[in-house]
Amino acid sequence: MTVVGGTAAQPEAPAVGGADPAEFQRLIAEINRQKKNSSEYQGMAGKLTRDAIDQHSLDRVAFGFVMRLSRMDEAQKQAAIRSFIDYAERAGFLDQMDTFSDLTDLMAGVVDRLKARIPNRPRDASAVDQAVDEAISR
Repeated sequence: MTVVGGTAAQPEAPAVGGADPAEFQRLIAEINRQKKNSSEYQGMAGKLTRDAIDQHSLDRVAFGFVMRLSRMDEAQKQAAIRSFIDYAERAGFLDQMDTFSDLTDLMAGVVDRLKARIPNRPRDASAVDQAVDEAISR
């Protein structure tokens, strides 16, 4: 075994696969073209995002979270939202609200709108309502 540059030299492996040179070069060119387009689209998406945040005074982090949610299927989206609310409460983030915060009113309004959308709510919904009311009133 010969040592070259501090490593053992490996015998050359035979070439595998078989695109003729013209097809191989075409594939490389097409892949690079698509990567360039992707990069340009990413740049345009980034500019649109920055413009939306600036124009509408959006919170950058919250908007980014909502954008990530928008790409999820419904089950993933619901799990992420449910978990975020649960984690925020467990971490004590909701305890840190001052008495003049509008967050509890915002959350209560969301809950009220969600309740109104549920036709023929089950009778056991009162236990859920009570738990939500207790969490909001903390």
